[in-house]
Amino acid sequence: LRYMTAPNGAAWSRSIFATSTFVTVANHCDELVALKSGAIKKRYEAGGTYSYDEEPADVIDKMLDTFAGRIYITEGGLFGLTCDGIEEPEIVITADKVLEISANRRTGALYEVTTIRSRFSSDQHGYIELAEEADPWIDETLADQIGREIPSQFDLPYVFRHDQARRLMKRKFYDLNPEWDIEATLDVEGLELFGENVCRFVYPLLGIDQTFRVISVALDQSSG
Repeated sequence: LRYMTAPNGAAWSRSIFATSTFVTVANHCDELVALKSGAIKKRYEAGGTYSYDEEPADVIDKMLDTFAGRIYITEGGLFGLTCDGIEEPEIVITADKVLEISANRRTGALYEVTTIRSRFSSDQHGYIELAEEADPWIDETLADQIGREIPSQFDLPYVFRHDQARRLMKRKFYDLNPEWDIEATLDVEGLELFGENVCRFVYPLLGIDQTFRVISVALDQSSG
């Protein structure tokens, strides 16, 4: 929020942001968590530099990547902030609300990637940007099914902890390999999805009862 509103940052008006959502995410990131090593650290930390000739959107993306963050539009039309791990679905979409549906399920060879590779800015290298390669995050079972590794590069220049990089790489894997992609036309109750980031979708015909991320919502005037 500081970067997006600062004169030497993106220089946007603070009035366009839902600041309470930034506080919620900051508190979530500041929570202490136990690592496999036994150490206790904040869930997510960040540090880095930017130059004035960088596009603000590029700098913001680097920041968001440090905690799997997303900017969204709230019901009030403001820019809000969220991240994985803090949202529970409040809206349930059931089959009786669905007018049309297109569902794509990915399994095995249809997955986009098997391996996430990443570089981060480690303390061992004096915090030089992207100086260290993190241990790859590999779905060994999936790679065996496909018969080869399909890598994707996901660099984290503002991350300086290996454990944090690895957790973010795992999240990226599932972002790139969603089990289901759903596009549906809903009845008027679908209006509830405006301003929502997640919803529960229940569709027994396809055996679906899961939490989904809401990517976009729009009025379909052709359906009335």
